[in-house]
Formats: sequence, C-alpha cells, structure tokens
Amino acid sequence: MKSNRFIKFALCVAVTTVTVMGIKSELSLAASKIHNLKENKTYKIDLDQDGQKEAVSYKLETNKNDISTYKIIINGKIKTTVKGLYDAYDPHMQITDIDTKDGVMDIWVYSMGSSEDVIFSALYQYKEGKMKKVYSLGYKELGEHFHLTSGILNKADGNGKFYIMVDRAFFVDCLIGNHFDIIPYQLKNGKVSRVKTNTYSIHKIYNRDNQLTVAKKVTFYKEPDKSKGTAFTLKKGEKVRPVSIYYSKEKVFVKFKSTNGKIGWLCANDYGFEDSPAFLDIVLCD
Repeated sequence: MKSNRFIKFALCVAVTTVTVMGIKSELSLAASKIHNLKENKTYKIDLDQDGQKEAVSYKLETNKNDISTYKIIINGKIKTTVKGLYDAYDPHMQITDIDTKDGVMDIWVYSMGSSEDVIFSALYQYKEGKMKKVYSLGYKELGEHFHLTSGILNKADGNGKFYIMVDRAFFVDCLIGNHFDIIPYQLKNGKVSRVKTNTYSIHKIYNRDNQLTVAKKVTFYKEPDKSKGTAFTLKKGEKVRPVSIYYSKEKVFVKFKSTNGKIGWLCANDYGFEDSPAFLDIVLCD
C-alpha cells in the first residue's frame, strides 16, 4: 500500500506544467511542449526529424526478486535498457524539444521506486538509428545544504534550457516541510550542464493549498541577507506561500509571499526540528 506521501506527490505532479494535451498514437509535437507517454502504448513520433515517424514505446519489466528493467523500444526493437532498478514501479517517458535547432527530439525517462521517490532519470536522443544517453541525473551532494536526486522534466523553452523538478534539493524541511524544487539545466551541442544560479523556484510544498500558517509572531527580512533589515512581521494564524530558495554554501534563505502580496525572507539555518516551528502546518515525510 502506498503512503500518503505518494498521494501528495501524485497530486503535485498533476498540477505541473507537464501536460498530456490529448496525446494520440500519431503524436504531433510542438516546440517546448512536454508530452507524457503511456507505458506499453506505441506512438508514432519523428524523433530524429528526418520526415519519417518512428514507432516509440517503453515498458518496465520486473523479476521475482523485485529487480526491474526499464526498456525503450523503437520500431519494434529494444534500443535502451536500464537494469538493476530495485522495487521500481510507475515508469514514465516524456517527449519534448529542448533545443529546436539541434534537429532531434528529446526523451526524458524516469521511474518511481523505493521510498516512493524518483529512483532514476535520464535524457536520451535518437539519431541515425541509435539511442544516445545524453545525461543522467542521480544523487549528488553539492554542499552542506544542497543535493540533487533523480527528477521529473518540468519545463523546456525550445532554446536549450530545461528545468527538472526534484524532491527536497535544499535542506529547508525544518522551515517549510517537504517540498519540490526546480533546478535549471542547459543543453548545448549535445551536452548538458547545470545552470549556475543562487535562486531556485519552489514548485510545490506538500500542503494542498501551497500555503503555510504562521505559528507565532514571525519577522521576515527584506533580502536573503539579515543586514538589509526587516520587511514585515506576521502574527499567529496569518498565511504565506513559499516562493523560492536562495542558496549559498553557508546559508539558505526561503522567500515568502503573504496573502496581501508582501515579500520577505527567512533564514532556514535559524530553524531546527527540535525548535518551535515557524509554521503550524508543515508536512514532513520520510
């Protein structure tokens, strides 16, 4: 039985900008639109933009030891296998055109798995009859407060920039609870690099209304820098929405927007799980 965490995750995914848009077997792909393909269904897609559509499908096969293999099938032949996926379920394939000038469509694949997380994700391209893995996203520590995990394609702009939604990339759970963050990437000349920035969007927190209720009087800062002064103070019971995260190696700040439009920041380093929380209704899951 899947936990409430997965239910919340599914609700979150449902409201992302990743939309199916009435996909049929003959798939017409507009630039930067993201299409979710269904497992074990064949789609006709011109992956290599040569004027002829390929028959595209995928499936997840699981053995008696709960070890799974993800397979990408092009024109009836298995072109890619991802082996050794333990306790995997709910596989996905997303098709888009990250860079409309490179003459090839992009295939983002991922699967849910153990602990109800995304357990693997990767970017592929199909060209000249061969499947190429362009990039894979797995666990990587980037600092004391920042780590990456496998994720879901959230948006692409058609000019090489794309965005991946990951679960709790930044260690701010003690302040806002579990959350999904958006990490930007750049595809250029067949290679992927992470876009360097200090500010990252928060796609969603686990709360259904995406708001948090102030637990006690809380004062917010004008900037992600305490020395710049305070912006406003809220009383117990008032609500805010977390908007983005500012990350540096030493400090992590969260930007909030109040119900009347005021903007302010809190330093996540000032809060801990043993401390009295800033908000009443944060959701924490294992």
